[in-house]
Amino acid sequence: AAKLAALFAGMVVLVATTVGSIALGAVLVDETLALENLLALGAVLLCFGVAVAGYSVLLSSFSKERSKPAGMAAGLTLAFYVAWVVSDLSNDWEWLKNFSIFTAYDPQRALQSGHIELAHLAALIVVGVVSTIVALMIFKRRDAIA
Repeated sequence: AAKLAALFAGMVVLVATTVGSIALGAVLVDETLALENLLALGAVLLCFGVAVAGYSVLLSSFSKERSKPAGMAAGLTLAFYVAWVVSDLSNDWEWLKNFSIFTAYDPQRALQSGHIELAHLAALIVVGVVSTIVALMIFKRRDAIA
């Protein structure tokens, strides 16, 4: 649980740094970004990070190694991305959108309009939280057996 808290804190710092860098870049090129838009961007980035971290932690709970679960998490993220891209190529494949976290991830829209889809953010959070809870149960059971 402490490692998860540290992971989340790291994600918050990374998101804050990213949003701050974008705000600074906008100032440097005389562009105006509304605070609401930057906050919306931060929310989208953080929720996406929670989802990816959640299933990454879940995959790591199945192995004592670091490299295999990390590779599997990267592969799963790539599969989600490919499914999202393919879903836009044809109506026959549009159903794939329902299986990709990238459907709920729209940072460009958040930055441009300040609008976020609460259902999309909730879906990302649910993926992350449920995955993390299952991972914690697996870790606890694995530690009790060992």
